[in-house]
Amino acid sequence: MLPLRGTLKQLDPVYFLKLRGDSLISYLPYFGRAYSAPLNPEDAGYNFTSTKFSYAVKAGKKNSYEITIATKDKTNNINIILTAYDNGSADLRVNSTDKQPISYNGYIRK
Repeated sequence: MLPLRGTLKQLDPVYFLKLRGDSLISYLPYFGRAYSAPLNPEDAGYNFTSTKFSYAVKAGKKNSYEITIATKDKTNNINIILTAYDNGSADLRVNSTDKQPISYNGYIRK
């Protein structure tokens, strides 16, 4: 995980972003500047399930695909850009209106 301001942080493998049928499920921590405080402390990260979202896939550079996802059922809608490489590695960038952007690196699993 790489916050916009700060240093690289190593995460346990328990964190994830899953796309299952018509559901997008996110369990990702957040470190950085938030512009508003959540009412529930458990909502401090990107912990949500969305059933109303759109996505687009396009070919990227270096044998990669770029998947852009936008939620439509959250108070502060979230934009996600997932770059997936042919070796299984992935870069994830998350933007929202109430937090500074953050990036994650990891692997794609079936």
